Amino acid sequence: MQAHPVSLPAHHAQAMQRIDLSTFRGLLDHGHGLACYCPGCRRWAKTDLAALVAAGIGDRLIQASRPRCRECGSIGDWQVRAPVPQFGGFEKYGMQ
Repeated sequence: MQAHPVSLPAHHAQAMQRIDLSTFRGLLDHGHGLACYCPGCRRWAKTDLAALVAAGIGDRLIQASRPRCRECGSIGDWQVRAPVPQFGGFEKYGMQ
């Protein structure tokens, strides 16, 4: 019986597509959402990424931008929200 050559372990992440989620435009282009939390009011607000990109700040780094609450003026915290998968075939059950 003859031995088979063993391939060395390799890093396979190079085959994956790299996505950049560091800017408002990057989040919008890849279907992610962005919310902010106000520690002063203890409330969440959804960020309109399309409006931010249309206003010309789409290429701004998220980490360099700080959200400010409209109600109390506190500095908030960002939360990136992953895209929600869309499943088809529920129409026959009356669901959309």
